[in-house]
Amino acid sequence: MITERNRMGIAKATNRVAISSIAVRRFGRWGALSSLCGENTFSLSKILTDTAKTAAGNRILLKETNSDSGKKELKLNILEKIVNTKKQEIAAARQVTPLTELQAMYRDCMPVRNFFSAVTQEPKGLVNVIAEVKKASPSAGVIQADFDPVRQAQMYHAAGADALSVLTDEQYFQGSLSYLAAVRKQVPLPILRKDFIIDGYQVWQSRVAGADAILLIAEILTDSQMMDLLILSAELHLTALIEVHEMESLLRMRSILGFPMRSYSLLGINNRDLTTFQVDLINSIRLAEFVEDKQVLVAESGIRDKADVQRLAAAGIRTVLIGETLMRSGDVSQTMANLKGIMRQG
Repeated sequence: MITERNRMGIAKATNRVAISSIAVRRFGRWGALSSLCGENTFSLSKILTDTAKTAAGNRILLKETNSDSGKKELKLNILEKIVNTKKQEIAAARQVTPLTELQAMYRDCMPVRNFFSAVTQEPKGLVNVIAEVKKASPSAGVIQADFDPVRQAQMYHAAGADALSVLTDEQYFQGSLSYLAAVRKQVPLPILRKDFIIDGYQVWQSRVAGADAILLIAEILTDSQMMDLLILSAELHLTALIEVHEMESLLRMRSILGFPMRSYSLLGINNRDLTTFQVDLINSIRLAEFVEDKQVLVAESGIRDKADVQRLAAAGIRTVLIGETLMRSGDVSQTMANLKGIMRQG
């Protein structure tokens, strides 16, 4: 139910949020980029190796400097810690592979696959599923000890997933850009790079590595930062999944969603609070009430079974992102069929 407090919040956010003429001028200044692509294996391999080295160094540093109280602080302020780590990783990556080199590599990268269309199509079953390739997380620890990203992605494809999400954060989720690049070569589904993107450098990096979409988290970006990243991602033909958790973030992002072009942005509602990693499925249902265009909605985190999917579908949500449930499944095809609410073939 929409309370008076929520109405006041909506009015306040609507008045505060507007697309600035500065951002529009930036879009014009960037101009349209070429969609012709190919592949530069040597340079991409170099970037992936350098990124892995940077993340490994940060893990060692964190281990050496964390006291017991430090570990408690890490748990309580995990999102802030992750963002600080990202800033260090980006600075180090720029030293090894300058932005100009990434931009040169873009001219030889492969064409993107249409992530937006894949997840906004009419569902075959209850919902469309973005299946996540994820080895570990700060809350769950290692999810799959014998992790093979390509094998997992192939199982998802065979089971009927509509798109993929690949974790690339190394320090906190034990992911890697190399996982995304490997999956891209072997599986035809469009791929979301799941990471904490705060800088245009990471957008170029994502495109060169083979991503078709990127995650942009509202809670770690200002409105102007979000618009700049949306402009760049659209120019590189990447779909942007704008993620919110809090009502305030949703109200900020409603006026930005669809900028600069509708078919390049989706709205994800994360049921997980990234500051505490607590999960509440009702969060998607509650916030979905304030989204007019439910076709672009994606519910994320904490989706365990068909009953959860049915509750989300009843709220008008037609796309879900599911990771741990599928990663832990002993029969991915059966689990996927159950989640989608369809009869398994064969």
